[in-house]
Amino acid sequence: LVVLVGVVIFSTLDRNHAGYYTVIQSVTGKMSVRATPGYYLKWFGRTTTYRIADTIYQSKWPDEGGKTDESVDVRFTDGGMGYISMNVRYRLPSETEKILLIHETFGSDQAFKMGTVEQLSMQAAQLTASMMTAEDSYRNRRPQFISMIADQITDGLYQTSTTTTRVDGETLEVQQIIRDENGQPIRRVRDLDNY
Repeated sequence: LVVLVGVVIFSTLDRNHAGYYTVIQSVTGKMSVRATPGYYLKWFGRTTTYRIADTIYQSKWPDEGGKTDESVDVRFTDGGMGYISMNVRYRLPSETEKILLIHETFGSDQAFKMGTVEQLSMQAAQLTASMMTAEDSYRNRRPQFISMIADQITDGLYQTSTTTTRVDGETLEVQQIIRDENGQPIRRVRDLDNY
C-alpha cells in the first residue's frame, strides 16, 4: 500500500523551476502552462519545459556554447568566405496561448531554438555578408555590419534585390536593400512574429 501511494504521489506531483515554463498535457490531451515556480499536480500527464529566456551561441570558441565550432559560414560579395561567431539572447512571450502555440508547433525547447532563433540569426548574418566585401565587414564598415545583423534579427530580414557594381576594377553582384517611400527597409515576415 505504501509503495502504491508513493507511485501515485510521484506520478502526479511535479515541480516547475524558476526561469522555466512547463507545458502540461493531461491524459485527456488538455494542455496548460505552469509559469510559477513550485510543485503542482500533473495527474499522470506529460510535461515539457521551456526556458523563459536563453542565449544561443553560434561560435567557434569552446567557452561560448558548445565544444564544437558552431560559427556561421558566410560568403561576401567579393567571393571571400568567413565564419561569424555571435550570440543571440531571447525571451519567450508570457501569454499562455503563445507558449502553447510554440509547443504545438515545435514540441521542445531545443526544436524551437534551432527552428526559429538560430535559423533567423544565421540568415541575418549570411544576408548581411552578401551586401559587402570581406574587408568592409571587419575593417571599413564593421559597426554597420554588426548593427545590420542585429537589426534583422530584431525586426526581420531585409528584402533585397541583386545589382551589378564595380569594386576595385571587378564586376560584382551585390545585394541591395529594397526600401519603401520613406527610405525604411522593406522586410520579410519573421516566423518569430507568430510566437
